[in-house]
Amino acid sequence: MRTPENAQLLALLAQLAVLAEAVARMRAEQDRAVQAAAARQAAGQIRAGHGRRLTGTPAGPDGATRAGPVTEARRRPGPVAPPQRPGLSR
Repeated sequence: MRTPENAQLLALLAQLAVLAEAVARMRAEQDRAVQAAAARQAAGQIRAGHGRRLTGTPAGPDGATRAGPVTEARRRPGPVAPPQRPGLSR
């Protein structure tokens, strides 16, 4: 025979089980959120490092710089046409 106390105890146990399951789901979601945030941060650092290499800004705490993009002044001349011999026309 069920007493009111037993029925109340069973209801509380069922609620506790639901709560424990919800907490476990929340912790798993938090773990995924932390992992996603770390991945976003790492991607940002990679993009920032790539940008520094392209612009020639300091690459690290030692202040070392990376070569920037090739400018017109530093660009090597392209192929040079061979000199034309007199009497030959194109």
